[in-house]
Amino acid sequence: MGDSIIKNEIYFCELDSHAGDGDFGMSVAKGFNQLLLNWIDAVLQKVGGYFIEMDKTELQLQRVIGYIMDNLQKDISREEVANHVFLNPDYLDRLFKKQYNMSVSKYILQERMKLAKQLLAETNLSISTIGTQLGYNNLSNFSSAFKKIVKQNPAEFRKNKY
Repeated sequence: MGDSIIKNEIYFCELDSHAGDGDFGMSVAKGFNQLLLNWIDAVLQKVGGYFIEMDKTELQLQRVIGYIMDNLQKDISREEVANHVFLNPDYLDRLFKKQYNMSVSKYILQERMKLAKQLLAETNLSISTIGTQLGYNNLSNFSSAFKKIVKQNPAEFRKNKY
């Protein structure tokens, strides 16, 4: 793009030098230069707006992750997370998938299971207590979710410690 701008400026400068008294060629060159400056300004505003929007999205997603991490012990939903950052749940999921290649719900589950694995490996807390601490109201739901992600139930995991 920069080379074509330089070529156009050279072309209009040559036009200007061949225009006789210089007034016509100079006005064409000035007009073109003004159009070019306006176009560059518009492009820079669009690009700047894009980066501002990108920063805003990143900030929102950081708030989402912070909220999730602070509330892993609760039975939080995608809707609750979306309400926390004032976004539509479907829109939040699209942003989240674009950035992290997974849904908000899957991220919550993944982080819960990561913490569950850590608690199972490093503490003597009962499996039921760990499930309750991670927002599960019954052991069966916790065990099913754990097995779905880790491919073994919590007792097997604890026994094998990975």
